[in-house]
Amino acid sequence: MEVYQGRKIVAQHERMLQGRDKRITDPGHHRPLNSRKAHQGQSNEEKCLVGTSDTLDRYVVELKKRSRGRGLVRLHRLLDLKRSYPEKPFSQAIEDALHYGLFDLAGLERMIQLFHPLFYRPQTTTYCANAGLVLISRSGSVFVSVQALRSEIPLTV
Repeated sequence: MEVYQGRKIVAQHERMLQGRDKRITDPGHHRPLNSRKAHQGQSNEEKCLVGTSDTLDRYVVELKKRSRGRGLVRLHRLLDLKRSYPEKPFSQAIEDALHYGLFDLAGLERMIQLFHPLFYRPQTTTYCANAGLVLISRSGSVFVSVQALRSEIPLTV
């Protein structure tokens, strides 16, 4: 059997009679797909994040545990946050987020912004509305998990 493209022969095979409507591929045509090999080890995002700080290393491990698959989307977002903000506010927010178990990256970005002097706005009173929110003190450095609180309670710091 010969297969032509225009006047050029692109494939040449012996005819196989193994049954009707069967697909038979010559092993020499396609290399085996090594998708499992491609996904072994650390991703590029993880390589960029890990190694600079012990706290960040632990945060990356915990973030991957709470993510689907290899966690590439969340690791890419974390790397973007690291590249977007200065080191000091980023590391302070990572420490607090790891301490209180905050792995929501939008919440982490708000924490980074609170530590960054361009975003800081002093607050005299903080309200907590629902479970799972983070309270921010007047100084901007105290974060309290309020998962047990259910009603609005004004807190003056």
